[in-house]
Amino acid sequence: MRRRGFIWYLYLYYILVILVTAAAVSWYASRAVGRFYVRNTKSDLEATARLVEVIVSPHAAAGDSIDAGRFCGRLEALPDMRVTVVASDGRVLCDTSEQPDRMENHGDRPEIIQALAGLTGESVRYSDTIRQRFMYVAVPLRAGNRIVGAIRVSVPLAFVDESLRSIRARIFG
Repeated sequence: MRRRGFIWYLYLYYILVILVTAAAVSWYASRAVGRFYVRNTKSDLEATARLVEVIVSPHAAAGDSIDAGRFCGRLEALPDMRVTVVASDGRVLCDTSEQPDRMENHGDRPEIIQALAGLTGESVRYSDTIRQRFMYVAVPLRAGNRIVGAIRVSVPLAFVDESLRSIRARIFG
């Protein structure tokens, strides 16, 4: 009788170890997939920003004023993305979600500051204009060797969070 009790406790102990291990592995996998997804999203945003920069920079290099309506009209076709072209003084020249004249100066935005310094800028924060949390990536807009502005591309974090929830639901069943 005593032997049966010992085997029962040993069985429960092994079940507990298996459950704790499975939970730990699932948690780790969920976090790793989440980090991977966020890195991929940032990479996609940067690639899109660089593509927009290639399209816009010849006009900036030629000294042309950027025809905001023309460029933003074409960029609105990008799914689930918001594109903003910002001048070196922080003025919004073009935005796919809002009228530029209604928008405040973007010169103080962290990702814009980094882009105007010649770096790739990243930021995650709440957008007062759209009233959602966004992931932002900005790259410098160059005219020859001069930085004349920034191209910023962003996605709502609700989109990223929804994708992560879907992935985690698959991991945890």
